[in-house]
Amino acid sequence: MKAFCVFFLLGIFATANAQTRVHAHNDYLNAEPCTAAYKSGAWSIEADVFLVNGKIMVAHTRDEVKEGATLEEMYLQKIKNLTAEKGALPMQLMIDIKDDFSATYPVLEQVLKPYFTSFRNKVQVTISGKRPDHATFNGVHFFCR
Repeated sequence: MKAFCVFFLLGIFATANAQTRVHAHNDYLNAEPCTAAYKSGAWSIEADVFLVNGKIMVAHTRDEVKEGATLEEMYLQKIKNLTAEKGALPMQLMIDIKDDFSATYPVLEQVLKPYFTSFRNKVQVTISGKRPDHATFNGVHFFCR
């Protein structure tokens, strides 16, 4: 009976702490981008990005780019804070490059670099969208947990 109770309680604990693999597609269209999705339990959050005047901007189309809608402000700073909280669950940030990879990626890499340490073992950054074929990634660094 004691063994049953222990396994039952362990099962409840494991279930309570399990993370559902939900993806927040076009999350930036929500009133609270990133924060609401993460706090709702989304494991994966997507941000479509464009390189505009040397900045990585978040929008669904280039015409929808708004002042101040940088990847750093809308996602990176928030993710750093959210995943630093006690009991924070790991997550994926999917960055969907919507324009020229060769121009966008070097800037994106520089924007991401300050977050490497705080994201380690907490955040998997996945690059999607307009990117070269897998075989052409010589010298391109991907940031995974």
